[in-house]
Amino acid sequence: MLNEELYETLEREFEKNKIEDAVEDILLELAELLADQEITGKKLTCQSKAGKAKLHACGRCEEDGSVYIETLRVNDHEYVIDDYFL
Repeated sequence: MLNEELYETLEREFEKNKIEDAVEDILLELAELLADQEITGKKLTCQSKAGKAKLHACGRCEEDGSVYIETLRVNDHEYVIDDYFL
């Protein structure tokens, strides 16, 4: 689970970039994009766009169907997420 400080930092970054979706919604969307690749045990990346920002997630899909997101980059700012989704 994201700590409160990181969550608030991401909220401010999203506001700055005119992203209207909630932090958890964006992270779930990116986790689904990673899961859609249907590759387990390897480092994966996916890209998306929201508001004025380019989003880039790096993570992996696990055998049990969960998706681990290691990092999220919003334009040029990278954040360590280090959490499981789905």
